[in-house]
Amino acid sequence: MVPKALWGHDLQWAQWAVVVAASLVAAVLDIRCRRIPNWLTGPVLLAGLIWAVVVAQWSGLADAALGMGVAALACV
Repeated sequence: MVPKALWGHDLQWAQWAVVVAASLVAAVLDIRCRRIPNWLTGPVLLAGLIWAVVVAQWSGLADAALGMGVAALACV
């Protein structure tokens, strides 16, 4: 279950700003090079895990890891 802290905190604008900025960079690189590099995806993945721990403690990390696992199923 997702803790309320992940969705009801004061810094939600910063969370979405990072997501939108990374998505725009990924879209531009994908259009130009037909590739999204690991130097972009790796740090964004780690930042998401760290953000989950900061905002919702260890339960946030568990939820983030579960979400990553579910998303990775599409690549299998």
